[in-house]
Amino acid sequence: MRAPNTPTKLVSAAALIFNSAGQLLIVKAHYRRDWLLPGGVVEPNEAPLHGAVCEIEEELGLVIKNMPLVAVDFCHERPGDFFKTDKINFLFDGGALTDQQIGTIVKQHSEIAEYRFVGLDEAYDLLMKSAARRVKTVLEAGMSGKNVHYLHNGELVY
Repeated sequence: MRAPNTPTKLVSAAALIFNSAGQLLIVKAHYRRDWLLPGGVVEPNEAPLHGAVCEIEEELGLVIKNMPLVAVDFCHERPGDFFKTDKINFLFDGGALTDQQIGTIVKQHSEIAEYRFVGLDEAYDLLMKSAARRVKTVLEAGMSGKNVHYLHNGELVY
């Protein structure tokens, strides 16, 4: 049981997944206006990496287990947010898929309307603004898997 008046935050986990041409994988959920990165909300008592792995497998049929953490982004609640709370977003490096892996993608029809690989400029236009800021910041800061970036509302802190 949670102590009374203990604050809660939404925790999500997503992955940057590319194809061999350097295009980013994005997904369009039936229930959202904007496109998203593969991943989703982390369930209670679930680790963020496990949440990302499970969501990607459920939504797209892809099994990607070795995903280094590349960023943690704390985001304040903003007017019009889909989730009405502040959020902690974990971002993992899902690597580059082979054509063979891409050929195995099977989208979960009940949740995912569409998926595509797009260039970064198009991704920044299609992704929800907070996700686009997060992706751009992480890629500009360098995504090596050896350092983890801390972001605040998509802006690099360190």
